[in-house]
Amino acid sequence: MPALADVLATRDDFDLCNGLFRLLVAHHGEAFDPAAVPDEHRTVLLVWLTTSVIANQGFNGFFAVDLPVDPDYRYTQAAYEALDCEPAAGAVRRVFDAFPDRVPPDDPRSRVQAFGKANHAAHGALNRDFIKARGALTAALAQYIRDNAAAFAGIDQPASRPTKAAATRAANKVDAAEVGCASLPRWACVAFHARCARQVLHLWEDAWPGAPQEYHDAIEQAVVLAEMCAADGQPPGGAKAAAARVAHVAEAAVDPKADPPPAHPVRAGLIAAAAGSALDLIAGLDGGGSYPIVKVLVQETGNDDLMEDIQEDFQRVRQLARDGNWTDATPVPPDVFNPAYKPKKTWWKVW
Repeated sequence: MPALADVLATRDDFDLCNGLFRLLVAHHGEAFDPAAVPDEHRTVLLVWLTTSVIANQGFNGFFAVDLPVDPDYRYTQAAYEALDCEPAAGAVRRVFDAFPDRVPPDDPRSRVQAFGKANHAAHGALNRDFIKARGALTAALAQYIRDNAAAFAGIDQPASRPTKAAATRAANKVDAAEVGCASLPRWACVAFHARCARQVLHLWEDAWPGAPQEYHDAIEQAVVLAEMCAADGQPPGGAKAAAARVAHVAEAAVDPKADPPPAHPVRAGLIAAAAGSALDLIAGLDGGGSYPIVKVLVQETGNDDLMEDIQEDFQRVRQLARDGNWTDATPVPPDVFNPAYKPKKTWWKVW
């Protein structure tokens, strides 16, 4: 592997970009975390990585496979905007305009279909404009590297790779559900948060064995009420009282005088708080909803499988919302989280 000084001294733009890219990959690894590397490193890595694929296979080939280091493409879009190359940045912008909210579907086939439709409408210009801009893009990236040369100091030296636990923590800083909840239609968002509270309800018995039965009933009733609200597409009656009951349960769980004491006081309190937050979201008292609480709870229990299930729930409801063109008025029954569910109502227009 060449030294950084030799790469930066290269006069040829292509060789400079390619050489620095190779050093960055060797330094950060192929599975680098965009959120954990410096902005300048991320820009070079993502632009050069994606440019070569698009130039050879077009955006059709690019979207046909997942981009593991940037699954929702937000860092990739930002990387192109960071360069002084409007022809390439503008081309990328128009490509992502083809997707609802500029976020490509998670399913590769759906991505390719959506892009293909937009590219056909533009008479092939979406692919063509980017490829035509490749020379200008390479020159712009090379100039970006030269202008920010100091930011790459030390990348030709061995890096201490993060441990698996550290990588997991970094990945958890930004996840699909955390970023994407705000873009869901209103009742889809409520349904997802109610589902989060439902997913952790089974942890109650281990968290507080021997707890008064009315505590469990209060939590379950709050979850059911939130689910019914999403299914009806309107706020429920009694939400304020139900939220007050689970707030009392959450307080009781962490009370040192609780009798019998919970086996896991924090865990029990979080389960109750998750149910209450779903109702608070409906009432407009808390915009965070249940997911952030459930995420902490899952991390506290170390149940990675449960977090995967919750992420799949989010991906499913988001995809259905896109496919069905849901609005803030579209009701969402809890059955949507069952992969075998088939839409039956007229407002479930799935293309």
